[in-house]
Amino acid sequence: MRIVRISRIAVVTLSIALVSAVTGVQAQPQHTGVAPIFIQADLQTKTLRDINTVATALAAFALDNSRYPGPTAGYVPAETLRKDLQPMYVRDLPVTDAWGGALLYWSDGKTYRIVSNGADRKPAGPYDDPRAGTTTLNFDGDIILENGRFRQTADAESK
Repeated sequence: MRIVRISRIAVVTLSIALVSAVTGVQAQPQHTGVAPIFIQADLQTKTLRDINTVATALAAFALDNSRYPGPTAGYVPAETLRKDLQPMYVRDLPVTDAWGGALLYWSDGKTYRIVSNGADRKPAGPYDDPRAGTTTLNFDGDIILENGRFRQTADAESK
């Protein structure tokens, strides 16, 4: 019985491969990137946690120094924060989001922003004036935390 089942799976798989090869048509995922929505939601959750970790370390730094690291010349990779935050304020500073893109940091010394460009790793728009309390409708949208508060994030519930 098991051999018959495996044979049927093999025939179906080979049939799909043959049709794809002959027609040049490949099955495309219906969600952002290549991962199904539940995987994207997990990646989003991890990114939100990592951004919160950076924000917590920044808050501790600000308590001790009466300022945030910076000012920066525009948005810089969060990697530049290692010298100020690690290991004193965080053991292992997250510098990439769960999709593999660099977390970005901006500060004028008084305020700060941490940005993930989402699943597509591309900016969805200007970071400088994020819409308060908004959500994007897909995981390609940017995630922006400003001064400890998420200003823009992808919304898994809207998928």
